[in-house]
Amino acid sequence: MLAVRRSVLLPFLLLVLAARAARAEDSDAREQERRTFLARIGASGSLIQGSRMVGFGSRERFVQGGVAVIDFKVARFFSKRRYGLEVASQLMIPAEKEKSVGFGQLEFAADWMLADGPWGSLVAGIGIGGDYGRYWWEGRVYPLAILRERTWLSRKVRLEFETRTLPIAYTGKLPLFEQRFELAIGIGIFTMGLRFNWTAAWGGIPQRTYEQHELGGFLGAGF
Repeated sequence: MLAVRRSVLLPFLLLVLAARAARAEDSDAREQERRTFLARIGASGSLIQGSRMVGFGSRERFVQGGVAVIDFKVARFFSKRRYGLEVASQLMIPAEKEKSVGFGQLEFAADWMLADGPWGSLVAGIGIGGDYGRYWWEGRVYPLAILRERTWLSRKVRLEFETRTLPIAYTGKLPLFEQRFELAIGIGIFTMGLRFNWTAAWGGIPQRTYEQHELGGFLGAGF
């Protein structure tokens, strides 16, 4: 009778231990994700089409390309806390030969982890940023709101979606609104994805609305 009980209980105990080990592994993985730097560095390129202001209020169509020789992002979540910090930066060389000014961008944000689990994580953030060069308004500073979702398709493969909203950007010429979207897939340390930015500006004499669309891609190494 004792042997029968042992034969019944042993598989059950092994299943309980395996489940606890799996939960502990998932918890350790999530804790490690919050603890470590989530960094991505690589290069990107994009093409802009739209309308821009010439003089005080004239409008013209244009097309412009550019390649970022440095495309860098770091997000850091603190151990046993649900908040963190992130910084993003770009250094771009315009494709137009007559452009002597490159492009530089720097953004800082405070992040808050809304949800996380074995499936991945959902993060929101608010911050500030600025850039100069490349775009026809030359330079701007702006607040930004961030929403980023990461889904683990397997232990090595992850899918990431991010939106960045610039509700208002201050330039020397006119106000701007910008919405950015980013979709990426990561396999091990390698990351590749697509970006789409939509920008609207208004102002000038006479007052007009100017729009531009930017589509690009990026490659990098993520940690």
